[in-house]
Amino acid sequence: MLADSGAYRLVISPHSEASEHQWPPDLGPQQLDGAYDDVPRRRRRGASTHDHAELRRARWQAHLEYTSRAWRGFAETQERRRTPSGGRPSPGIEADRENGPPSGPGSTIEALCRLLEANFDAPVAGLAEPEAWPLCQAMLELHAHADVASAGFGVPGSCAEPGIGMRARQALLYRGTVSDFGTDRIRVLPKLRTPQTGLTIRSLSHNLAIDRSEVKVNWQTSTMLLPGERAHELNLLIIPWPYTVEAEDFRASSIADTVVDPRAFGFFEYEPTQRFDPARNLLAVVSAAERQVGRMSAVVLPESSINEEEVDAAEAALGDRVGFFLAGVRAHRRNYAYLGVRHPSHLARYDQDKHHRWRLDAAQIAQYGLGQSLDAGRLWWEPMRVRPREINFVCANPWLCMAPLICEDLARPDPVADVIRAVGPNLVIALLMDGPQLSARWPGRYASVLADDPGSSILTVTSLGMALRSVPPGMTPRRTVALWKDPAEGAREIDLEPGADAVVVTIAAEFVEEFTADGRSDHGAAVRLVLTGVQQVVVPESEQASEQANLAMGS
Repeated sequence: MLADSGAYRLVISPHSEASEHQWPPDLGPQQLDGAYDDVPRRRRRGASTHDHAELRRARWQAHLEYTSRAWRGFAETQERRRTPSGGRPSPGIEADRENGPPSGPGSTIEALCRLLEANFDAPVAGLAEPEAWPLCQAMLELHAHADVASAGFGVPGSCAEPGIGMRARQALLYRGTVSDFGTDRIRVLPKLRTPQTGLTIRSLSHNLAIDRSEVKVNWQTSTMLLPGERAHELNLLIIPWPYTVEAEDFRASSIADTVVDPRAFGFFEYEPTQRFDPARNLLAVVSAAERQVGRMSAVVLPESSINEEEVDAAEAALGDRVGFFLAGVRAHRRNYAYLGVRHPSHLARYDQDKHHRWRLDAAQIAQYGLGQSLDAGRLWWEPMRVRPREINFVCANPWLCMAPLICEDLARPDPVADVIRAVGPNLVIALLMDGPQLSARWPGRYASVLADDPGSSILTVTSLGMALRSVPPGMTPRRTVALWKDPAEGAREIDLEPGADAVVVTIAAEFVEEFTADGRSDHGAAVRLVLTGVQQVVVPESEQASEQANLAMGS
């Protein structure tokens, strides 16, 4: 409602002390209840006693955190009553209660709910009007309380209360939302990053995001994502398969569409000549990477790099050596990202279909040297069916949430991009079937958008074969198979050196403090991922043969 009415703009704009739209509210000691004792301590951490605005923000945050503790305590008690095996009380919950378990979420929350209930029929469009400011203020305050009370939902190891933490994880796993509302109306999701540039409705929360699109969300928590050699570090193994792409790998499709003019449009199919061998092209590479760098957290292959049979063979060969396996898969009239997430007891498998067809025009046909396969006088479309939109999030620990995208999905501002901005995963991996990943090309430009808002780090990956085929006029072939972009250090192009089979990128977590538009701090809980190392992986021929023999004996 705050977004639909535009009322949120009243509080993200600067105001004078005399403005009637003051936000956050100026709370006096009598309004702070037990939170008042927290304010002096907060002032000593940097707020000047002469700075009234800073004091107001400190009081506001203390009030929200105090009230939210009581709300969470009540919710935890209710959850234990509903499911007695839901867990024992979290340390500190009982300490806040002088008279036994709470009977409600607290007087502040109850009063706000009563006010909203009494005005339930108020027109949404009128919330931005001056006479509706008290109601708008109540909605903003309840929104802030809910945001603070939801800290840690859906993030492993971040929710102190086991009962409500488990309830949130189960809701996300089975329904893709932490709300009881139907997902056809609204979807409420955890949030990892708060945009620090620009001001939108997303600037008002640290922990909760909303989405009202048709996008289905799959939210996975996995503790099997293996760390690097140091804490807060990951090793991602990029195998830019296939290493060669021939012009003959592209051909006109026999698929016909009665809607389009066949003289102007056609469909193309892609089937690489180079075949994927799980022993030679995967296991041998993983083993070499482990010797050179250490344990691998994940393996990443580009868009359309393998087929469905090769996915199953690769997953069976990998076993539990990595936390997740992400690969672009080609199938009949289908192009999707496969995501296999390891859990202690099982393997969770997800398919995320590409949402936008690739179109080859005359310039691209020339750039990729495909003139002998496709008529440059026509526009050629990828023949995939457009399937229901969905997106996967893998949350492995308090400092990592990853989301995959496929090629044009990185560039198109459709509902999937809106979900990415709302949730703010700190790692987005884009699987591409594209030319060299240069910072000046389109993947670099669109990666910059997500690095700026919501503050994600982006890794784009293409195959060596496609990178080498892309030679615009006046340019020479480049072996740049990946691009890293983060909010702190900018862009870094990643080449696969001659003779190398893969590249390991090592990323590390940096904890940063973020603020909402009403001045609330997350106390340094937000995480920014930065690139700390790039290692070329070379597999000796003898090792490739050894892995093939081992895989054959194992089968």
